[in-house]
Amino acid sequence: MQESGVKTLYDGDEGIALIGEANQVAFCLRIEGKRRVGTIMENGKVITFCGGSKSFGDNIHVSWAEEKVWTPEEAEPYKAFLRSKGVTLPHVMS
Repeated sequence: MQESGVKTLYDGDEGIALIGEANQVAFCLRIEGKRRVGTIMENGKVITFCGGSKSFGDNIHVSWAEEKVWTPEEAEPYKAFLRSKGVTLPHVMS
């Protein structure tokens, strides 16, 4: 992965966190009984890409993507966990 510019920051029982060339931390972690997938942006905001889909009849299927910005309360347990594992990038600390 390092050849592609991706570096592992944490890989353990709770999940994984990676950082890419854009200095965004992508993670999939189970903290406090909740498994969440998100991306910590350089400005400290945490976002999740989600969406939905709907079918109309047999042949028409519509899907859409949405970006959800986490509240500070939602983000803090995941940021705190990463800090506790030695991830000290400035945008993770915010």
